[in-house]
Amino acid sequence: MSYPKVAIIAAGQSNIDGRVPFEELPNYLTLPLDGVHCCTNYSKGRETGNFTSRMGKDDMSPRGWAFDLVTYYYLTQALMDDIYVIKLSKGGTSIDPEGDDPCHWSPFFDRLDSMDHSLLASFGSLIRTCEQARGSAYKIRAMLWHQGEGDRAPGPASRYGENLRALIAYCRKVSGQPDLPFITATVSTVSEQYSDTVCNAVRKLALEDSRVRLIEMGAAPLRDKYHFNAASSEYFGMKAYDCLIDLGVVDGKRLEPTRPW
Repeated sequence: MSYPKVAIIAAGQSNIDGRVPFEELPNYLTLPLDGVHCCTNYSKGRETGNFTSRMGKDDMSPRGWAFDLVTYYYLTQALMDDIYVIKLSKGGTSIDPEGDDPCHWSPFFDRLDSMDHSLLASFGSLIRTCEQARGSAYKIRAMLWHQGEGDRAPGPASRYGENLRALIAYCRKVSGQPDLPFITATVSTVSEQYSDTVCNAVRKLALEDSRVRLIEMGAAPLRDKYHFNAASSEYFGMKAYDCLIDLGVVDGKRLEPTRPW
């Protein structure tokens, strides 16, 4: 009897889109990444839900890699099997319609000026299209997310908890997993786009929802004013993998990485 393979969905703004130069990949990672079949907003064939055979630069932001690549690597090593990844990301974006960028992750579609600006609707469509094409091959087991900088203004920040809670509910519904684990992290306190209000809202949500895991990034070092450097991204990715172990998505030994700050 064959069992569905593990699938991960991933979304957010620049720190999950990818901003670390490819020359700064950890030495155990090479691209394309074997064992990771992916369909992203960068992949060819995404309109029909086609997964690439290996995750390579053509499936990622041309500006670099993100923490989730590290998570996928360790996941394939623990499972000793292939995984599937469905991902949509865009730098500088907010959940709230009053946040940064014309495009938003708002789950309240009636508050958007146009559905053409709905990143969450596009993500839902990508998930459904992939499942129609290959859904019998995998089961969605968790979601990775990083975002919040685009909602730092007082109004969007004050609504961040409500918005994120509804976003998670939407992603659980569209994935068909009502208890889908949701893994995210705080914004580094040294970022020029850090917001106490946003990060505290996520902390509160993580206390209220046992399937939400929050990684505290503290004063994680950045490569510029906003984006995690290679060491911070690797740490984040390893901690996300540990969360997958804690949540029962995979059996394995926790990595317990040392903080780079």
